[in-house]
Amino acid sequence: RQLCAQPQDPILELRQGMHFLAIALHLMHTAADASPATSVSDSTALRQRWIIEEYITQHFRDNSGIKGLSNALFLSQRQTSTLVKRTFGENFKSLIIRRRMEVAKIYLQNPGKSLEEIAYAVGYRSYSGFELCFRRFYGVTPQNARIKWITESKT
Repeated sequence: RQLCAQPQDPILELRQGMHFLAIALHLMHTAADASPATSVSDSTALRQRWIIEEYITQHFRDNSGIKGLSNALFLSQRQTSTLVKRTFGENFKSLIIRRRMEVAKIYLQNPGKSLEEIAYAVGYRSYSGFELCFRRFYGVTPQNARIKWITESKT
């Protein structure tokens, strides 16, 4: 009998990781507030980074776009785009695709869902759109990646 069961849902697993990140960022923020050498802009940057990461984790599936993130940051869409690019080195859409592909990889390593179900679960309206994006991101089709990752996990 396992004392600590593994999460069954990859999204739950991802959210638990983000919860850990939130705690870590909060601790860093608290330490930054206690340190006189840390500027206000540093703590603001940490908060903004956390808001962006949390927003992407919660909304990568729903195609809400940068407008919702702008509202969460109380910035214009242009300011938000600039902030995302400066903070992460890539644009908002790339961050969304990256998160979708990370979650798709988790799903593909477990044979319980069909490829079409995975495509829908990570925010694509069709399997063909998912497959095209996946192939661009990983260089292989989702089916071939699944076979490879499942085989690797068994060895």
